[in-house]
Amino acid sequence: GFTSRRPSYIAINLGDLERLFNDGEVVTTQALLKKGVISKKEKMYIKILGNGTLTKKLTIKAHDFSQKATDAIMKSGGKAILITKK
Repeated sequence: GFTSRRPSYIAINLGDLERLFNDGEVVTTQALLKKGVISKKEKMYIKILGNGTLTKKLTIKAHDFSQKATDAIMKSGGKAILITKK
């Protein structure tokens, strides 16, 4: 049978990050695990989507960002940092 080599992405919306994280925090895979947003699974990549409002200055480390999410993160004074896929 055929198995896809494309990685599986977990989509997380900015509105969820706004609700779960405090101003100035760094959003990482470990932080998302601790807050119960994601569960530990191999070959899972994080993609940040622009749904919701972001007013907090967050540094977000993820494998992919939508353009809308990147714009909103920058507008709120935060940083969007790409993690290299392994």
